[in-house]
Amino acid sequence: MVQYHPNNPKTILEDDNETDYDDHDPGREIVERNRKERSQRNADYTKEELDKVLKRVDDVKYEKKEIICFFIL
Repeated sequence: MVQYHPNNPKTILEDDNETDYDDHDPGREIVERNRKERSQRNADYTKEELDKVLKRVDDVKYEKKEIICFFIL
């Protein structure tokens, strides 16, 4: 896993008395966007897998119901 270590956001400008506190960090934005996208992909995949499992469970319940009805009649 790659970790991002941003530079110190305090940058001394040409004038020694003036300090620029630039909080804009494009690297941090990219890392955060990638993290969110990965989390969303993981959530989508988990939902798809859960839907498959629930469908199989429903199929088994339906088959059991048919078998029970067959033996009762």
